[in-house]
Amino acid sequence: MQNTDYAVYIKTDENQSIVAVEGGLYPPADLSGWQEIDRGTAYPKYVHPQGNYLPLGLRDGDGCYNYKFVGGQLAERTAEEKQQEIALRPAPPKTAAEEIAELKQLVADLASLQLGV
Repeated sequence: MQNTDYAVYIKTDENQSIVAVEGGLYPPADLSGWQEIDRGTAYPKYVHPQGNYLPLGLRDGDGCYNYKFVGGQLAERTAEEKQQEIALRPAPPKTAAEEIAELKQLVADLASLQLGV
């Protein structure tokens, strides 16, 4: 029986963070924007690389990308790089409870102004 050699492809963002992994039995139909980084036969690492190629997975518990691809090498992103990513995220939208609390405070402030006139 012959072992099939499977390719692993990645996509990176402007910071070289790995944002997607494909290949194996299901390579991307269009390879535009993808780069091949490895080949192999091991199961499941190469056969199903989407969830098996990167030991820590694509993202961590904070939603930060775990790896980057720099100079042709796969490298784990540092804690500092991940903190910078988190710092650049927009603030989350207010919850309904926060908006209601703000409206109640506004009504109370308006009522106190009217009483003071």
